[in-house]
Amino acid sequence: MKQLLLTISLCFCCCQLLGQGYPEDTIGYYHNGIIDYDYKKLKRNKLFEKKLMHLQEKYDSGKTSKEFIRYNDSTFLYTQYYDISPPKKKRRSVNLGKEKEGLVLISHWTTGDTVTTFDAETFEEHWHFDTLLVPIGKWCYFYPHGGYKMQGNYSIDGKEGDWKYYNYRGYVEKTLSYHKNNVVGITNQNIILDKDVKRTEEYLIRDWMISSGKKPLSFNAYKYRGTKEQKKQVNVLYEFKEKDNVLIKRTGKYDDRKEERGTWRLIDFDHFEIELDGEKIIYTIDYIGKYSLHFTLNIPENIYDDKNN
Repeated sequence: MKQLLLTISLCFCCCQLLGQGYPEDTIGYYHNGIIDYDYKKLKRNKLFEKKLMHLQEKYDSGKTSKEFIRYNDSTFLYTQYYDISPPKKKRRSVNLGKEKEGLVLISHWTTGDTVTTFDAETFEEHWHFDTLLVPIGKWCYFYPHGGYKMQGNYSIDGKEGDWKYYNYRGYVEKTLSYHKNNVVGITNQNIILDKDVKRTEEYLIRDWMISSGKKPLSFNAYKYRGTKEQKKQVNVLYEFKEKDNVLIKRTGKYDDRKEERGTWRLIDFDHFEIELDGEKIIYTIDYIGKYSLHFTLNIPENIYDDKNN
């Protein structure tokens, strides 16, 4: 008759080990060869055997939600996906549908839960800790269309070094510097985030050549971007002059350009008005940096009233 083995699990829940709190950015936890994502629920059903190289989970829709690929004995490449259907386009980003991706480490941090197993025959007991899986090294976060949302590096203590944050069109909005998961510095590449009229004016006063006819209108700095031949093919060029706030709009090819003259003025740090041929138009600046400018015509009708209140 086979002898039965009795296993008794005792769980003691807390959030500290040796008086130290665990990192906020965690992927899940690792328990005696088992992985889970919410230690409070104590679900231990994701087995990570020593020989296991790949683990994949799916949404109810059948699409992949999470994926682990073994990198070495203590590290896995982790990818998390959006529950979306890919667009029917020939050209797709290699990161399309990804939400975030990077390495996870079976760390020394624990949830504080301990599990004791007893062998009914020998009365030997074994103690195990639920060990947190934490991000380590370079990590990338994405928008659903595959463009970068933010990227940077993790140390065992959390975010470390410079983290770049992008807008939906792929331009760097700001850079945050971290040390042990604490922000120690901020640099805004999108000057609009400074909310400073003088700073916006400083960056606006230059020549801008159109790079996209889509909404919002996208421009590149004429002085810094493009070869001489490319600049000769520019169809629209806006020249914001400092003296008397003169605005010159040039349209057409280099050898046959039409020139319009008017004025411009800033209403506030992210709105400006231009007047050409007696017509006044207000624009909203979405992004302005050393090399790029984006603005739209979608302006609230009460823009002047808002500034006077």
